[in-house]
Amino acid sequence: MPISQSDIESEFKDFFNKAGDYQQLEEASEPSEIQEIAALLWKNIILKGFSGIIPSSATVSSAADSIESSLKAPESGKQIANFLATAMSTIGGGMSAAGYSMTNSPQASEFTLDAPTDDIDQASSTLAGQIVSPAKSSGMSQLVAPPYTTQTWN
Repeated sequence: MPISQSDIESEFKDFFNKAGDYQQLEEASEPSEIQEIAALLWKNIILKGFSGIIPSSATVSSAADSIESSLKAPESGKQIANFLATAMSTIGGGMSAAGYSMTNSPQASEFTLDAPTDDIDQASSTLAGQIVSPAKSSGMSQLVAPPYTTQTWN
């Protein structure tokens, strides 16, 4: 099963559909609770969206844990594109277990993460595409043994 844009969309939809609950939580509690919810969103995006990446990676779970941990730090939300790029690099590094060496992973500048709409379905689809598209277009790995085939991530 390849990278799952639909699973990423589903995570965003679930998050956006609960936005009212988060607003009330933010007004009644510490901002850190909201930050933990957002960190969990990104962890789930990595876990569910990239667990089936081709070539396979042994480090998807590590990448998900790392992005969650990074996003729990104060003011970290402003760096989400950097954390995504780091997660992609971690995922690419884990392809060695499948006999591949990462030759390229998406850079932070490739993650736009902008959905100028209030429509939850459309925003979720747009954001998911802005994560999956760079992974599929920039992510590349090469077999470490002959015939040294290069493969884009899928």
